[in-house]
Amino acid sequence: MKYFYLLSFALIISCNNNEKEIGEYKAQIAVLETKNKKLNDELKTQNSELEHLEKWVAIQQENDILKQGVKDLEGKIFNHKINEELIGFESNLGYFLPSEILSVLKSIFGEYKVEPDINPFFLKASLSTDDTFFYVVRIEHISSGKKGFIVFKDYAPDRYFIMGAGQPFNGVDEDLSYIGACYIEKASDITVGYEGDSEVHPNTKEVVVLVTKESASAAFYLDEGEYKWKWIGD
Repeated sequence: MKYFYLLSFALIISCNNNEKEIGEYKAQIAVLETKNKKLNDELKTQNSELEHLEKWVAIQQENDILKQGVKDLEGKIFNHKINEELIGFESNLGYFLPSEILSVLKSIFGEYKVEPDINPFFLKASLSTDDTFFYVVRIEHISSGKKGFIVFKDYAPDRYFIMGAGQPFNGVDEDLSYIGACYIEKASDITVGYEGDSEVHPNTKEVVVLVTKESASAAFYLDEGEYKWKWIGD
């Protein structure tokens, strides 16, 4: 009987210990379930964010395609406008200007446009002492409406020069809307003001003569690496 009581007491203690351990296990399981739920929630959030990111990437890709489409359409519009603006020509500028220059004109389309308000509105001339050819094209700064010219060298059309059209140049106005005509002249056939009252021939092969609407004339050319604007003497 004594052993029976001892065994019963041991069983009671063992059961109490088991219940305590079971309680601890349940508590640990509850903690793990809480952590698991939190991780599942975070995973759902990340999946949702990933879906949003994938949708954003898809939208961005579609937007890039649309931008390229808009750019292509702008190029077509540019070419169409050039065709409409030609004066005295039955074709387009591609027959008169190198493709590299047309590409540059397309790249600045939106800020500047070709302006055929004078005839001719573009010229090809030897504006220096070497064999370089220059292309001078009449343009307008779209936002301001100021007119001027863009000048290209045949060997480096991407390094263009803008005179007027919102750009100041050696005291010359930012707006050359008052220019009513332009043509090419041999430098040996004209004289320009130089160092006060002296008149000299420009140091170049040819000049672009720019005639104002008041009939005053200026010579535009390149001299020692710098573009010059000089009023022509009588």
